[in-house]
Parts: sequence; structure tokens; C-alpha cells
Amino acid sequence: MQTAPVILGTLTAPPYAAITCDASKAGMLQWTGTNFQACDGTTWTVFAGATAASANPFSFIDQTGVSFGKTIISNTILLAGFSGQVFASCNTGCTGIYRNGSFIGMSGYFWPGDTIGIQLTSASTGTTATTATVTVGTTTSGVWTVTTGPAADACAGTPSAGTVCANGTIYVGVSPDGFADKMYAAPCDIGMSWNGLSCTGGRISNSWNNAISNDPIATGFTSTFAGRANTAGLAALNNASSPYQAATACHNLTVAGHSDWYLPAIQELVMVQTNISHNGTANGFDGWYYWSSTEGNSTYSASFVNMSNGQTTADSKSYARNVRCVRR
Repeated sequence: MQTAPVILGTLTAPPYAAITCDASKAGMLQWTGTNFQACDGTTWTVFAGATAASANPFSFIDQTGVSFGKTIISNTILLAGFSGQVFASCNTGCTGIYRNGSFIGMSGYFWPGDTIGIQLTSASTGTTATTATVTVGTTTSGVWTVTTGPAADACAGTPSAGTVCANGTIYVGVSPDGFADKMYAAPCDIGMSWNGLSCTGGRISNSWNNAISNDPIATGFTSTFAGRANTAGLAALNNASSPYQAATACHNLTVAGHSDWYLPAIQELVMVQTNISHNGTANGFDGWYYWSSTEGNSTYSASFVNMSNGQTTADSKSYARNVRCVRR
């Protein structure tokens, strides 16, 4: 442990800690011109009794339309309202701090007149916000929000039904509800993963409700075309059958840069079978039964499609069926 020397009056301007603090300097003190610092064997720390400080309130400028999964750097803020040296550290979402334009890691010391900036990693999906804050002394910045831009159309133009897009999604065709929206199917069934070439892993069969036999609850989501609305409604329900497994699996899915997937309504699912499943085995389908988001005429049943022949049937909500999600 060092008992000397105490370095006085030699560090009155950046970079302050010109003498490296390491194990050989543990116990050394230095005077910066404003306060004492002690070397703990790794870093210089403001000595107990030094000026405690709080920076003026500050916020960074929110950013929108940024790229997916990228390091995004904030604008810089001139720090003021305190004297002496203060410690700054990243909070949740923050992945690094900049002092006077230079990256210093997840924490570091600042003096009045220094500038501070922070960074974060943008979301991996479109139109999704990520937030971060930093604390300087006892002052925490306003919440900095960075939002990704909309996901690009991976099948721009007028592709043929069955085209596998650049992100692995499959172009189904124009929606059958009269709105002429381009509709896409997820690369794989629920439970499987797209590796860039094919689906891997095992598909997971889901019940339409929560595997409760003879469930008498009528959800009211009987639309044969509006799968997106059906799914949102089922995912939001909270009753004896919640969660509605098949719809919730799609509602919670994030894949191929998108998080707006839904369980297709029965007529949308018929189009999936006709245009991209064909005989039931194309594009990763297995020729078995797939749930739609359309409740059947009976409160006990929901509609599904046989992918091998396109036949539509309604059966018990508790039965396990495959799930393939779609989006527009």
C-alpha cells in the first residue's frame, strides 16, 4: 500500500488522472486543483469529503427512423451546474458514455464544461422504441428514446405467390378481404426456426383455447377475413380460457424483423393453403391441420384448414393443431 507521495497541484486540466492508477499506486492521493482523488488500485476516486455535485437537468434529443440493431449515439450536452468532479454511469438501456467526444465505457468522471453523450443499441424490429438514461452526480437525464424505422418490404413490387422473400417470409398474395394488402406468411410453423435456408427444430402444436375440453365461452371473434382483429382480441381476453394459445403464439411472435404477426382468419388460411402450401408440404408445411383465428358456429369449436386438400372444418377448441402466422 502506498503511503506517499501525495501529488499536489499538478492536475488542473484534463486528463486529470495523468498518473495511471494501478496496483502499485494503491493508496496514493493526488490533488486535481479542486479535490483530492485516491487510487484504489484500479481507478482514481474522488476522496471522501470532496465536493458533491449535481449537474443541471438535461435530456438528449430523441431519434426516429433509425436502422435495426445498430449502435446509435446521442447528441452531446454541455454539463454545468456543479463544481468539482462528478461520477457518471449508464442506466438501463445505455451501452456507453462519451466525454468530450471520446468513448469512455459505461462510467467515468466529468468536470464542469465537459460534454456528455451516450449510446444504445436500436431494436431489431421496425417502428420499435428503445430507451436509455445516464446519471451524472445525482442528476439522471431525461429518457432518451430511439425508434427504428418501418421494416422494408422484403418482396417489393409484385412478386408471384410463393416467392420466398429476402428475409425468409413467404409472399402469399393479395389479402382476400377486398383491401388488396400484400400478405406474407412466417418462414416456419410456430416452434421452428428459419436458418436462412430452411426451417429447423420441431413445430409446436397449440390448442385454440387453453386445452380446456368443452369450453363453453363464446369469444365473438368469428370473422372469416379479419385475422388481425381476431388475433388482437383473443390475445387481450382474460377469462377461463386465456391465454388463447394459437392466437397468442402469433401475437407474441417476432421474426424476420417484424412483430406484427397474427393468426390468419379462415379465408386467409385457405389462401395460404391454395397459394403456398399447395399439397400441404411446400414451404415447410406438413400437410396436417392448421388453426385459424375464426371461432366456429358453436361456442365449443373453432375453424381450421387441412393443408393437404384445403378442406375447412370446425372442431373442439381444445385440440392441438399446427400454427403458421401471417402479416400484412
